[in-house]
Amino acid sequence: MYTLAKGPAMRSILTILTLLAIGLTLALRLNRTQAADADRTTWGATDPAWSPDSSKIAFSLYGSIWEVNAQGGEARQLTSSPGYHAHPAWSPDGKHIAFVSGDVPAGRLPNIPGKLAILNLATGAERTIETRFPVAGSPTWSASGASVIAGLTPVQGSLLHEIPINGGAPRQIQFQMQRGPAGPWAPSSRAGDTIFLANTRNGPIQIWSLPAAGRPIFVQMPLTRYTPGDIFQITGLSALPDASGVIYSGAHVNGKGDHELYFVPAKGGPPRSITNTTRDEFSPAVSPDGRTVAHVSNHLGNIDIFTMPVTEGNSATWPSLPSSSATPQATSAFASTTKPGNQPEPGST
Repeated sequence: MYTLAKGPAMRSILTILTLLAIGLTLALRLNRTQAADADRTTWGATDPAWSPDSSKIAFSLYGSIWEVNAQGGEARQLTSSPGYHAHPAWSPDGKHIAFVSGDVPAGRLPNIPGKLAILNLATGAERTIETRFPVAGSPTWSASGASVIAGLTPVQGSLLHEIPINGGAPRQIQFQMQRGPAGPWAPSSRAGDTIFLANTRNGPIQIWSLPAAGRPIFVQMPLTRYTPGDIFQITGLSALPDASGVIYSGAHVNGKGDHELYFVPAKGGPPRSITNTTRDEFSPAVSPDGRTVAHVSNHLGNIDIFTMPVTEGNSATWPSLPSSSATPQATSAFASTTKPGNQPEPGST
């Protein structure tokens, strides 16, 4: 079980990552953002994803995939092919990054349906994996690295499929519920032999789990128990590396309305709030070494990536962060620059 450090302990172990916005501004002036040049969308840095050794963070920015050293440094653009690139996921061996290539984001969150694409980090080559239906959900890799697990969208909604990266037909591993279609977007995250996902089943969206290998059986009792009256939205999730629980982002539409981070144990139970601010926090990503949680927030006005430390312990309590009126107990890992025009916010209409 993992718990967030808190109070003075958290403040003492926060490490300020030294990626500065001016470095990225210089990179933009050097025309290193080919894939983003034609994009008018002004989303900042989103979709953090850790390398297998926890040394780097990949993310989406202005329609391309970038990487930065987790201890600070200059961000480096990785992709430049046509399309808006989002939702990166590092392969287990660290040699490839899967991502989704689609249209520019529209709506309240930058969820990008489209084609599954694979980047070879050694050669820089990018290629798309043809599937019968669009990808609609953040991808996660199989343990072997031979396939990517992601939601595809037949008429029943977004359902998880295992997609080979070197040829072969996708294998459906999640099936339509007996009553009602699945939702249009299926974020997922694998830890060990378990896949965690967010989806609907004849009612409000919930966090579920299913086996990562063999014939899957959808867990009949969801990890969460949101009711129709909650009007809750789940926008992203990340499993703890020991599969003991899930950190996810969501919003009570009829409550505060902003996106916060929550934790629910793998055995189910009441979700625990990790953040409690007046702004938005989403796209959580737990590092493979289990020490750090990266997430996205608009605390600084732009949409930027922050990190919070994680420590091992026996307590299952995840402390709340203070409101944005105080100094947030999180470290900015990346401060994005803003293109000309207005910056959209996750909670905007």
